[in-house]
Amino acid sequence: MSGTYPSSGQSQMNNTPMIPGSGAPSAPSGLQVPTQEELDRQPITDLTQPMPVTAESLQYLNGFLRTQIGRKVHVEFLIGSNTMTDRTGVLVAVGANYILLNELETDDLLACDYYNIKFIRFYY
Repeated sequence: MSGTYPSSGQSQMNNTPMIPGSGAPSAPSGLQVPTQEELDRQPITDLTQPMPVTAESLQYLNGFLRTQIGRKVHVEFLIGSNTMTDRTGVLVAVGANYILLNELETDDLLACDYYNIKFIRFYY
């Protein structure tokens, strides 16, 4: 009986096209496989997509404050739930969770908690 199954003496034929001499299957017709040289030249990120917004971006207060280093500023802080305090000085540095002010009256360096800042006035 010779139905649709191959007999034990027949070998099954694989319909996958092969790359001659390599034993590796080739891409189906109509599909181009990029060469290693083409893969090496492709950018790591898609340049048609917008750049990710990071903490250093001007869209965040931290990024904007970095552009104001060297300016005289007046900073108001909320301490607790209803106590306001303020400091005036020259903005020296901006960290991830702090700012450094050089106080005008004492010429001291003051580290301020970034998360308690409510208002900042920039003097031009």
